[in-house]
Amino acid sequence: MLVSRLLSLIIIFCLLVGPAPQALAIDENGSNEEHLDTANSYSKQGLVYHHQGAYDRAIQYYEKALAIRQKVLGEQHPDTAGSYNNLGSAYSGQGQYDNAVQYLERALSIQTNILSEQHPDIAITYNNLGSAHYHRGELALAIQCFRQALAIQEKVLSEQHPGIATTYGNLGSVYSDQGQHDLAIQYFQQALAIQEKVLGQHPSTATTYSNLGYAYAEQGQHNLAMEYCQQALVIQTEVLGEQHPDTATTYNKLGSAYYHQGQYDHAIPYFQQALAIRQKVLGEQHPDTAAIYNNLGLSYHHQGRHDRAITYFQQALAIQEKVLGEQHPATATSYNNLGLAYYHQGQHGRAIKRFQQALSILEKVWGNENPYTIASRENLVDAQKAEPRWRRYWRRWFG
Repeated sequence: MLVSRLLSLIIIFCLLVGPAPQALAIDENGSNEEHLDTANSYSKQGLVYHHQGAYDRAIQYYEKALAIRQKVLGEQHPDTAGSYNNLGSAYSGQGQYDNAVQYLERALSIQTNILSEQHPDIAITYNNLGSAHYHRGELALAIQCFRQALAIQEKVLSEQHPGIATTYGNLGSVYSDQGQHDLAIQYFQQALAIQEKVLGQHPSTATTYSNLGYAYAEQGQHNLAMEYCQQALVIQTEVLGEQHPDTATTYNKLGSAYYHQGQYDHAIPYFQQALAIRQKVLGEQHPDTAAIYNNLGLSYHHQGRHDRAITYFQQALAIQEKVLGEQHPATATSYNNLGLAYYHQGQHGRAIKRFQQALSILEKVWGNENPYTIASRENLVDAQKAEPRWRRYWRRWFG
């Protein structure tokens, strides 16, 4: 059986450290450049851009805040750690996950050295570090970080705290990517129960609606999937606006819901809307942009438009190899999808090569028993069986 996969996204919880500035304005000419209130102002402005999805601008302000805090407070201070955390979270939003891990590990090192083991800020950093590992395809490490965050939060926060909801949602996203959709839905529902009660019509609530929609679509519960995605989109377009990465994510998941119903003509416009936003806000060389190319490719593939599908899969693969590297599960997804398209074109040799590349990555990163590894192995076996014997010998001897 030939199986392909649609990628999902995850929440990132960003920490703002320091009090909100009252009267002190930011002096871009530098007269207050060593004042802690200026650092706090920079941090707050960075957070505003961060929530808008303007990660480049956010990083600029976070870096200014960090420079002041390093000079005035030193390296071993909670606010300095907070700046590292914010930078790591912003780099994760940019798709620069290696940089994200570096900053977040630095934040965690400071926090565990100077704060109590059960400090809420440590839980926030574990959450952000887990998100970065998740996006690098390191799901076991992601789960470990999220569970460490949850262990702290359950001790020091109330049961109805939004931070706990964030961690539930993050765990749900990992289990969803592992194909454990029942377990994922349990965590998403736990997150949603808190968010609906405490936050109401909030972007975090919308993210959970969106994630639930994706999980239900994967289970074939299409009406529920559409309902949750539409609820997410209402909040996001109203609160965040049309040109926001989270809004693009929900368009992507609405497309996925139609895709799973076999309604490819309906799926494609949603994927195209998601692509337009991501190209504008995140840029071409971003993993989330690559994911949309993959989804468009899958839709055209199932319409029998294999040449067009291959073009999209190749665009996705070019970005992933450059940004994520050749050993990332998302890269494996593109190898697998290219294999699907080549298989249906009768190009069995090319299909086998791509399926082998996908399987090699998935076995190494996720193990032999992961559902996607099993599906990739089945794809390879099907392609090998379909290849004429003379071609098999020709390929073996002449490449």
